[in-house]
Amino acid sequence: MEFNIFLTLIFLFFIGIASLIDLFTLHVPDLISYSFIILSLITRIGMSIYYMDASILISSFMAGIVLFMIGWLFYMLRIWGGADSKILTGVGIVFGWNIELFVYLFIFAIVSLLWKTVIVLLSSVFNLFNKKKSRTLFVPLVPAFFISFVILLIFG
Repeated sequence: MEFNIFLTLIFLFFIGIASLIDLFTLHVPDLISYSFIILSLITRIGMSIYYMDASILISSFMAGIVLFMIGWLFYMLRIWGGADSKILTGVGIVFGWNIELFVYLFIFAIVSLLWKTVIVLLSSVFNLFNKKKSRTLFVPLVPAFFISFVILLIFG
C-alpha cells in the first residue's frame, strides 16, 4: 500500500509542477518528464520485488510502451507536444495495464476535450477585442493530465 501512496505523490508532484510550467511557458523541461518516468519505473520495480510479483513490472512496461507509441504517434501528427507524449508514457508506468488505466484515460479524454474547448473559447473572446489577431493557438495539455488524476482520486 505504501507503494501506491508513493506513486500517487510522485504523480501529483511531477504532473503538478509540469502543469504550472506548461501553463506559463507551453514547454515542459525534459528533466521533469524523464524524472517522472524514471521514478515511476523505480517504484514499480520496487513493488515487483517487494511483492515478488513480476506481473506488476510487466504490466507497467506493457502500458508504458503502448502509451508511448500512442503519444509518439500524436507527437508525429503534431497533435501533442513532446512532453505530453512522455508524460503519457509515465502515466502508463504508474497505472500499469489494468482497469484503472482505462478509467483514467477515459476521464483524461473528456477533461482534455473540455480543457481545449475552454482555452479555444477564451482565446476567441480575447481575439474579438484584440486588434492583433492570433491564428496559432497552442493549448497546454499537461494540466488536463493533472485534473484527470485529481478527479480519479476524488471519485475513483
